[in-house]
Amino acid sequence: VRVIEGGVTTPIPAPPGSAPYSINKLLGTAHHELYASVGLPPSAEGIWRWREGTWNRVSAETGVLATAPHALYADSKNRVWAGYRDGQIALPLEGEGRVFASGSPGLDIVLGILETRRGLFAAGANGVAVLQGDRFEMLRFEEAATVRAVGGLVEAANGDLWLNAAQGVVRVPAYELDKALANPRHLIQSTLVSEGEFVGPVPLVMKESAARDAEGNLWFSTLNGVFHLNPARLDAASRHPPIVSLRSMTVDGEHMAAGAQQIEVLRAARLA
Repeated sequence: VRVIEGGVTTPIPAPPGSAPYSINKLLGTAHHELYASVGLPPSAEGIWRWREGTWNRVSAETGVLATAPHALYADSKNRVWAGYRDGQIALPLEGEGRVFASGSPGLDIVLGILETRRGLFAAGANGVAVLQGDRFEMLRFEEAATVRAVGGLVEAANGDLWLNAAQGVVRVPAYELDKALANPRHLIQSTLVSEGEFVGPVPLVMKESAARDAEGNLWFSTLNGVFHLNPARLDAASRHPPIVSLRSMTVDGEHMAAGAQQIEVLRAARLA
């Protein structure tokens, strides 16, 4: 593990007892703390915190917190959230750890967590859920298959929610989220966005595979590589239909040269 700060790279040791390549997720917080999700061996499995030059294991004696989470996220209050199997999301640093369920079957494996202007969302193998009180409620989609295996989620500047899912990148308009939050039975209308050769399934190992940069561009990692798009430019394109230019014409296997006169002659022949 290496920490880069002020242009200086500082190596730090792996958590005590952890196996090589066993760290599956790292999270840095505003309090200059580092959290690591360690998967192996079982004796070292769980969440570890690096603070003041020392690793300490953050886990409960029993329950979900004794296992390695698949997702780690710090919200605006600097609270650390962790996503596990069986659709469970936890606040592991609060006492014994608060655990929030997402129903049955719920999210299944939780792969991403995101705080937005509309609340805290979690994504996983079975779709997307939003925090409502003491549990995460699953959102319902008209095209449920497009929101399977969501490995990452990101909020655009206009409030739209974008998902990096098994079938590709999915756009969820902000107004559809508002309808779903007001009515849990609402079936969300979403759009599967194609982006050239980079469209393809995102494997479940690609956790939290979506991000937004300072210019508002959205970035997604897929099996074929990493690509980005500007959602504002997509909006502009949808409002202005493309200009079509005819560069050549073939009639009955015969190429027609450019010129309105020949086209008019051809039309007259067809009408006769």
